[in-house]
Amino acid sequence: MARRVRGGAGAGLSLLHLVCFLFILPHALPFTLSPPSLTAPSTLSISRLNGFHGRNNLPARSRARICSNICSAARWSPAQSLGKLGELLVGKPTEVEELKRNEVTFRNLDYLDLSTGGNGKLQAVAALCTRGMFGSEVGALWVYQNFAAKYAPDAGRKSVIIVAETPDQTVVGCVGMELMLLSERGMSWWNDPSSVTKLRPYVSDLVVDSDYQRMGLGQQLLQRCETFVQTEWADEVDAMKPLERLDYALDKVFLKVSLDNTKAMNLYKKMGYRECARAPEELLIPTHDHYIEWPVLNLYLCKQL
Repeated sequence: MARRVRGGAGAGLSLLHLVCFLFILPHALPFTLSPPSLTAPSTLSISRLNGFHGRNNLPARSRARICSNICSAARWSPAQSLGKLGELLVGKPTEVEELKRNEVTFRNLDYLDLSTGGNGKLQAVAALCTRGMFGSEVGALWVYQNFAAKYAPDAGRKSVIIVAETPDQTVVGCVGMELMLLSERGMSWWNDPSSVTKLRPYVSDLVVDSDYQRMGLGQQLLQRCETFVQTEWADEVDAMKPLERLDYALDKVFLKVSLDNTKAMNLYKKMGYRECARAPEELLIPTHDHYIEWPVLNLYLCKQL
């Protein structure tokens, strides 16, 4: 004869198991997390990122899962072109924008601009980059120190900063470029250990002030980088001894961009840049006294000169 199950401790335990199964088990199943887009400063400030998505508030297991998911999607597959990402939605500048653009001049920062005793241009560039990339100038000191190590005259590195300025010498756009030891795909040797590394042009820190966007300043800054490679750096390399020239490769310009930065990728596509590699990496987000690491999937782009 079948036994009848009566209410009591046994039934309560079964009900508890059912509740656990319905409400806890789904949260234990595999999941993926997508880091927030860092290309919309108006909706993602440093304070929000530090307070909600900060390194201390995101469990290590979740961070590891994010990195593993990104890595599996970018398992060193053969690089393809960017494909049909759409044309850059710049539009025709208005009359006011046209007047503002005509007032902007471009120049390479010189020794006095970059030295600590100069007129503070490097600080202005650092503030512009911090504001343009993260929507706030919080952490601009950390960015300035990083720029001083890359671009200052006494840093001993082959580098240049090109700025766009208004008549009152306010920096409204900038781009940096270095000769770095990179592989044929534009990656550092530790990311691409099987490749031959040479000193190749690498572009970074391309930022245009929000009041001067949609005027083609970013495109002009990139063009000036390419011209600088083909003239000044090419002349310097040509003047070297044949054995010294073997360390350089100036036939391509490299840069990298986050996969979710569609606006920047459209600009680079329009300028003739194509994907040559991709890799999961950590984006360093500056704060007042330190930086936060956030996992991103970076695309390495290159352009044949």
